[in-house]
Order: sequence, then C-alpha cells, then structure tokens
Amino acid sequence: MNTKNKVVSSMLTLLVIFVLVISGPASAVNLTVSVPSPSAQESEDISFVVGVNLEQFEHVPLRNLTVVIENNDDTANYTCTFLPDGSALTTCTRFNITPLQAGSYNQNNHTGYGYDGNGFAFENFGYGYGYGYGSALGVTNMTFNVTWTTPTVADDTLYSIDFYATAEANGVEFTYYTQYDEMFAVLDVAIPLNTTTAPANNDTTIDIIDENLTSADIVIPQNVTRVKINASKLINTTNTTLNKVKLPMKINISANTTARPVKISIPANISISGNKSWNGVINLPEVRTIQASEVDDVEPGYAPTVGDVIEIGFDDVRLEFDKAVRLVFEGAGTTGQLIGYSQAGNFKKIRLTCTQDNQTWADTNLNASSSSSEDCRIVVGSDLVVWTKHFTKFVTFTETKIPTSSGGSSGGSSGGSSGGAASTSTSAGTVYRAGIAQVAANEMVSLFVRKDGIAISKLQFVTTKAQSNVNFEIEHLSGKPADIPAKSGAYAYLSIDSDADDINRATISFSVLKSWLSSNNFEKDEIYLYRLVNGKWVELNTAYKGTSGASETYEASSPGFSYFAIAGKAAPKTEVVIDDTEDVPDEAEETPDKPDTPTGNIIKDDETEIKQPEKKDSAGAFIIFLVILIIISGVAYMYFRKKE
Repeated sequence: MNTKNKVVSSMLTLLVIFVLVISGPASAVNLTVSVPSPSAQESEDISFVVGVNLEQFEHVPLRNLTVVIENNDDTANYTCTFLPDGSALTTCTRFNITPLQAGSYNQNNHTGYGYDGNGFAFENFGYGYGYGYGSALGVTNMTFNVTWTTPTVADDTLYSIDFYATAEANGVEFTYYTQYDEMFAVLDVAIPLNTTTAPANNDTTIDIIDENLTSADIVIPQNVTRVKINASKLINTTNTTLNKVKLPMKINISANTTARPVKISIPANISISGNKSWNGVINLPEVRTIQASEVDDVEPGYAPTVGDVIEIGFDDVRLEFDKAVRLVFEGAGTTGQLIGYSQAGNFKKIRLTCTQDNQTWADTNLNASSSSSEDCRIVVGSDLVVWTKHFTKFVTFTETKIPTSSGGSSGGSSGGSSGGAASTSTSAGTVYRAGIAQVAANEMVSLFVRKDGIAISKLQFVTTKAQSNVNFEIEHLSGKPADIPAKSGAYAYLSIDSDADDINRATISFSVLKSWLSSNNFEKDEIYLYRLVNGKWVELNTAYKGTSGASETYEASSPGFSYFAIAGKAAPKTEVVIDDTEDVPDEAEETPDKPDTPTGNIIKDDETEIKQPEKKDSAGAFIIFLVILIIISGVAYMYFRKKE
C-alpha cells in the first residue's frame, strides 16, 4: 500500500470514529411536555402533562424537576421546582403538581451514565454504582400533571413552557432541558368603560378607551369579584422611577362586596403614580383577610378586633394621587369602627379627622408624602368616610381596653388577649411592666412601650406553647449595673425579664437620639443591639429602619431576654498605602476555578432565583476535533513519505 492510500485510510478511520462519537447513543433522558389548551382566560386553571423517559439500562440520579412558564417578552416568569415524587421544593405559586406515573429509585451494577442528546457531552453519575431512577429491563416513564392558575393580564398575553430535569451525584451536576415550542395565550376578559358599566363576570377588565368621556359609573354586583380598571393606554413611562397615568374623566365606583358596600369617587384629571412595576391596572374593591397581630398601631392599653379588610389598588404596590379620592364604607359609622391601612406588612392607623367632607378641603389638607396627613376619616350619617391620596389595603377595626393589673396604662399588646401594663420611674431607671392574660402558641405577640425615657418602643415574640398570665418587665437602666461588664460605645443599658416559657424568637424595636449619634461620631448605620450571654456581649442582628422625629429607629432579633446594650460600633478604617516604587509585574495570579453550575437566571413571581442550564454547543467540539484530525493526517503523511 503506497503512502497516499495509507493516509487516506487513516483519515477515513478517524472520520468514522468521529461520526460515531458525535452521533452517540439515543438520549438517556427524554423530556416531554404535552400540548395545553391554546388559550385560557385570566385566573383560570389550565393543565398539561410533563414527562421524563429514561431509556433501557439507564440509572440517572434525578434530584429535581422544574417547570417554567414565561410570557413572550420575558417580563414575567412563574417557576415550580419539585422532587420526583411531586412534592414542591420551592414556593410553587399558581402551580399544583400531581404525579401520574412515578419512577422507582434503585441500585445495581449499571454505570449510571447520562447523555445529553442536545449536545456533545457524556456525564458520569457515580460510575460503578448506578444509583438513580431507571430500570435495566426497559424504559422508565415518570409523568406529572401540572395545573397552573393563569395570572391577570392587561392585554392578551402569550406564554411558553420550559421543562428541566436536574441530576447530580459525586459532585457532578447536569440539567436536561426541553421546551414546548408552541405558545398558548392568556386572554384578558375586557369590556370598555362607558357612561355606565356593570361587569357581569369575575376577572373582568374595564378598559379605558374613550378619553372623551367626562363621567363614568361602575356598578359591581356582590357575586362578581376581581374586577379591575385598565389604564395602560394612558400610561406615561418617561419618568425614570415612576409610571404615571392621568385620568381625564370622573369615575364613581359602587362595589357591593361580601363584607359591606363600598363606594369610591375618583375626581376628573387626577394623576396616579406607581413604581415601574405598575402596569396601569387598578384593582377595584376586593375583600381580603388580616391577622389581629398585624394591626399593631393601636392606642396604648388597647387591643384590636379586626372588622373588614378591603383592598383597592395594585396589590402591595403603592399608588399615589395628586388629588384626594373619597371612600365610603357603608354602615361602618354606627358600629364605632376605626380604620387604618396595611401596606407591605406595615399597618398604620388613620388618626386625622376630616373637618370637612368635600374635595377642596381634602385636596388642600392631605399630602401623599406625609404619613400623618395622607388620609383622614369622618363619620357621615351611618357611614365611615375616608379621604385618601393613595390606594392600599384598608382595615376597619375596634379597640378594646385591656384591664390593668397595676398603675395606669401606658402600653398595649396585640396577638395576646386581656393583658395590662404599667410604668414607673425609679432611681435605677425607668421600668415598664406588662401582663398578657392569654398567649397563643406560634403566634406573633406585639407589646408596645410608649413611655418617655425607655429606648425600646416595641417588643414582639413567639412562644412554642400556649400560656396564660405572661408578665414582662422592661427597664431602661440609668447606668451600667455593677455586676455586668461595660460595653464600649454604649448608648443605653436595658433589661428585659419575663416569665414566658419556650420563647422561640423575639424582635426588639428601639431608637437612638440623633444628637447622641452626632456628639459621639457614629453614623446611623453603626448602631447595634447587644445581648449579655455568659458574661459576654453578643452582637445581635440589627437593622436600621428609618428616621422618626429626633431619633433614628432600629430593629434587632434576639433568641431570648436578659441584659441588653445599645451601642455604636464604628466601621473599620481601611489604611491606604501609596507605593512610589515602579510596579514590576509578577507571574499572573491564578484565579480559583468556580464550580460548574448552570448559568442564567429564572426569576419567579416571589423573586426566588433558580439556575437555568447553559446549553452545550457541539460546534466547538467539532472544530477542535477537526484541527486534531488535520494535524494527525499531516504527521502521518510526513511519516510515510519519509519512509518511502
């Protein structure tokens, strides 16, 4: 055989090997997604089936499966990660996973190779053990029914489905991936805003189309829920931090909710502002729930009883107005109801009384940027009327005086029932005592301390068992007690004592005067709460909460009670050394390799991150192999030619 034939033969042999490697076996893990309905209305349940097929002799150690549904412009992702038995690993909002056919986890002598059919890559999952899902006798199928509740949308929106299966063993991780290529639509149930609009179906969107309307009435029957106004066509997004809408017409809304009738009067030419996540949709009155422990802004010595909770606006996104809006809670004026609002878990009682019930007075005297004057309340006949410059979750409630155990009342509690409080000033400092008659297990109890001379303003705690007659003594000491060590940078020493059993966790709210920070050269974020543990000060997790008058406010978490110290801790100073000598480069420092992990972020509606796999590309492998093939061919040619 001459040299040329030998070279050609060698090249053909290598080419055959390369083709075999590239083709590889059939994919060991095949993922499937069934076809859902081509369209569904908002807030409707749709179902489809996802499946994992493991080929013969494959034993793949699947760790979890992930379904991702995202809209066509990638502005909203809904994600659910679950185990092969169908149980959720993440907060699978809007998802319900039901196993239809589950694979079995087993062990035998098979190698447990997994192969990615979409790329040139073998993954060895535990060679020689074969732990994983699969069967040596044939294909193993795992199928799951996925039910997803569609979100509310401002317009018809297309969505796609991605499905992932992640396997991992012996430090090797690999994610298999498939996508349902056809998109399905979530349809907006919409009707135009007219002079009189009466939605007859749940989840109805009322579109503002005719900007020439001067007045519009919306009447919502009791059996119709989740109605909203869509003003997205009027939205102005030029502001870098806010989205704004100006409504040209006056809108009167009458909602016969299951709690009580609610009326809303929105004046003409009002400007509404929300953050950049607001899409111009305004949810009309909807009944919600709230725990009594969340209504924590009550008068000292009183406990709240929640009445009605009515949400208006855009979930927890704050919407502010340049003109006042009038809300009427029919019949709430005769029952002694108070009112406040809850925004992102924070409750505020509306204490300001409207001296007049008209648009001019409310526009002039209310200020959306001031927490003390953004709303006011007034009783008109049998109705409770609120004028407000923002939309949120409004809560009606009553306050009941807590029987005092001693002295006068100067604090209050929520979450427990029937307690008492008293405060005294002694030579040792200012002491606040409180008693709570009943404390429920695993429920947050809030104890308010509104007493001058005590840096602590609120104490919250959770116990693991129900208890009766729980007593607290909170003391702001006049100085450091002789039997405890000093704490450098101390602002105040405190003592909290209680006969409560099995306290699971506690949160302490406190304040520090700005003048003290200034005179002691501390920044507002350099303040911490310390707890005395075994004769040593232990720093607690402390968060700065904001400014309140002449003080800065903080919140700290503690596993229990004892002596505490509020103290400043200056941030460490970084010394900068300037070297005038010429910089001679050394050998490049090695950067530690990061572990191989999937890249890309999938963001769920509850803001949790799931890692998305990096799709492998076989083109790179082909180029590398081609270069190697050319080099080998050249060497072979030179060798045989020289031999001749």
